[in-house]
Amino acid sequence: MPGNCLFNDEWLQKPEYKEWVRSVERDDNKHKAKCVLCTKPFDVSNMGEAALKSHMEGEKHIARVNNRKKSTLISSWAAPNSLASRPTATITSGTSSSTTTPEPTGPIPVMNTTIHRPTNTMDTFVTRSDTLSSEIVWCLHVVSSHSLYRSSEGSAKLFQKMFPDSVIAKEFGCGESKCARLARWGIAPHFKNLLTSDVNRAEAFVLLFDESLSFENQTKQFDMHVHFWQLDQVSTRYFGSEFLGKGDAAHLVKTFLECAETLQLGKLLQIGMDGPNVNLKFHREMVSHIEQNYDKRLLDIGSCGLHQIHGALKKAMEKRCIQRFAGFLHQPLLFVP
Repeated sequence: MPGNCLFNDEWLQKPEYKEWVRSVERDDNKHKAKCVLCTKPFDVSNMGEAALKSHMEGEKHIARVNNRKKSTLISSWAAPNSLASRPTATITSGTSSSTTTPEPTGPIPVMNTTIHRPTNTMDTFVTRSDTLSSEIVWCLHVVSSHSLYRSSEGSAKLFQKMFPDSVIAKEFGCGESKCARLARWGIAPHFKNLLTSDVNRAEAFVLLFDESLSFENQTKQFDMHVHFWQLDQVSTRYFGSEFLGKGDAAHLVKTFLECAETLQLGKLLQIGMDGPNVNLKFHREMVSHIEQNYDKRLLDIGSCGLHQIHGALKKAMEKRCIQRFAGFLHQPLLFVP
């Protein structure tokens, strides 16, 4: 009667059902059957056995049956309590070998499986440090040529194609993000430490800074450069940048000290900057800080020493003092080897 049909245990014995139909092991689900291939229960209360036939003709069920026929069970490869399925295995490593053969109970087929382990190949001598060195060299090339980090995309496949016999090329991987990380967190701190050591070894140095609006972040950016004597000449190097929350004198002093915290400020000779009033107050506070902490006074020839020197040179040129002095030196220099 429709609506009152129950699962019939006789379905478990019928050839067309017994491979896939099962009862639902719950007392309140006697009106349902379960397909183990589709892993889903379905209702039989209305259609009875016709529900099984309808499910059996479904596309999903047919596909699962076909897949099961094509697959081979693991149990078909081994017979229980039989040595006939155990092959002879020979493992070769270098020049030594070992063979394990079970005691046969009758004529059995023998299958030889040889596992070769490479010895004395190039892979043995190539370490991770070799690959990392290659990636660092590549990153240095990108930075020194002012290329975009994005230009590193696809470099690994390119080198593998160009050098198919290279183990380093096979392990090389330096895309955009990795190249940026190497430059920012590996190479940059290394060169910053070298620069800091060179500046601290000098007898004196000058720090120059400027703050300007960063169009990308829409915040003020503090950039610092350093002048110092190196290899018989004045060297000017970029030292670092910081972002300013505010541009008043107090924030400038704090940012200046944070950016120069690795330098020996006792050797600071002068601070170079432009001439806004806020920078003049900053200069007074820095002069006071250096006097209190290092017992020395900074050289003060104006807010921007470069402008002052250029102005003095311009005035000297206007008065023709430089031309006359150079004229006096012309004759003696002619006879100097």
